[in-house]
Amino acid sequence: MELTGASATRVQQKLRYVTLLLEQWRNSLSEPRSDYDRQAITDAYRESVIHLLLDAYHAFILEIACSLGLQRDFDQQGYQRSNGEMITLNSVGDCLKKQGRASPEVTLLMQLAMDETSWLSQLIVAGHSVFELNSALLQRPKALGKNQIETVSISQSPGQLELAQCEAIAQSLQEQVQASREASQEW
Repeated sequence: MELTGASATRVQQKLRYVTLLLEQWRNSLSEPRSDYDRQAITDAYRESVIHLLLDAYHAFILEIACSLGLQRDFDQQGYQRSNGEMITLNSVGDCLKKQGRASPEVTLLMQLAMDETSWLSQLIVAGHSVFELNSALLQRPKALGKNQIETVSISQSPGQLELAQCEAIAQSLQEQVQASREASQEW
């Protein structure tokens, strides 16, 4: 399968996973549980949904790059061939700039990323919160006893997203993907 098709399939796959997790998250809220268990389940769903939304967004950026003819700059996993770094919206913009080109899709996504109230900005902030939390946990010294388990709730982080916000972000990303694909078919 060509890179563009593989990226498009990956986007749809990740968005489908998000839809399934959001349904399960919503259903879990009505189940009788202790407050501690309810918070743990909510945190697990939230973190999983954020990761999948970021994966879908990453695949969407790779799909855009391929549709713009930038396949030679990125490998199938979305890493830049020149330096091995993961593809980003900025790296796609930089490739286009070097070629003296522009893309309305890339421009729009950059505007959304800069707008603190947009779905994309909310996703990016939530992603940073999850990744920073995970990084902090990996660097924390192990001072716990043999049978003790450390728990940390990402709901304490500034990028916390509730179920409704995750649903809105998923819907917005799906709409952006659809609009992008429709626009590229018009060319």
